[in-house]
Amino acid sequence: MTTTTERAPPSESKDAATQGAAAKVGHFLWHLLQMVLAMMAGMAVYKVLFGVLLAPPLLVAYPLFKYPVMFAFMTPPMVALMRYHGYNWRRTTEMVWAMLGPPAVLVVLVLCGLSAFLPLLSLGTLGPLTHIVMLVGMVVWMLYRRAEIEHLGHHSRHYRRDYPAGYQAM
Repeated sequence: MTTTTERAPPSESKDAATQGAAAKVGHFLWHLLQMVLAMMAGMAVYKVLFGVLLAPPLLVAYPLFKYPVMFAFMTPPMVALMRYHGYNWRRTTEMVWAMLGPPAVLVVLVLCGLSAFLPLLSLGTLGPLTHIVMLVGMVVWMLYRRAEIEHLGHHSRHYRRDYPAGYQAM
């Protein structure tokens, strides 16, 4: 006795694959936007405290001081969001390093005086460049961990028991 299985016409399977890919890209971008918004919330607190109330003279005297302080305000909301989404501390720490490592390298290069040899890097361009390399670092980490991002995207930490059999939890 033979059984036959019916396959979907090729056009339907292509449409489903396109929709699946679009959903994955959409989820990826939504997750990135959530993290950027969380970091912006931390930046807003930083701007109010350090830009207006506490430290304008300090920031004028030591302009590079603002970067580590700004990083310290941007990180906790992003960490809280990642933990809320179910990432463990290891993956969250990886994202923090991916987020803060590249801008920290740029700040160190300026502190060491190497901006004289790098035409695009100066105290004036450091602000925009740190944000660009921060986003690039985050996107690279997210691409590296995309399978985990896709899996956790549909489950909060309350549904960790729903991992597929053989899936190693993060």
